[in-house]
Amino acid sequence: MSEMTTTEGSGKESSVRRAQLSTGVAGLAFAVLYQVGSSGLVSLPGAPTGTESDDDLARYFANYSRGVLIFAVLVIISTAFLVWFAYGFRRCLLTIDPSRAATPGELVVGAGVAAAAIILCALFAGGERG
Repeated sequence: MSEMTTTEGSGKESSVRRAQLSTGVAGLAFAVLYQVGSSGLVSLPGAPTGTESDDDLARYFANYSRGVLIFAVLVIISTAFLVWFAYGFRRCLLTIDPSRAATPGELVVGAGVAAAAIILCALFAGGERG
């Protein structure tokens, strides 16, 4: 009977360890993909600064549409990793003390989802051109 308990305990510890590892990998993937994507968007040659005419903007996006698309997709994918990280962090908090970590865990997930939404809105927001 004690062997069974030890095996079950080590199985749970292994599961918790895998969850912690995947949470860390998700956080790292978010950081790398977001940094590469956002840096790439602003470092393309002739990146718009906001003072260009409509014709200049159209010409820029016609010339660099592939690069803009690739870097934008990296930022979009990074937001999925951000949400995954937030949920995994919540799970890690719950393994520490399930009775006390529920509210902070929910706040972490909510903040992660809100941050992902803000990133996506900033990526797709088109300013009014007057």
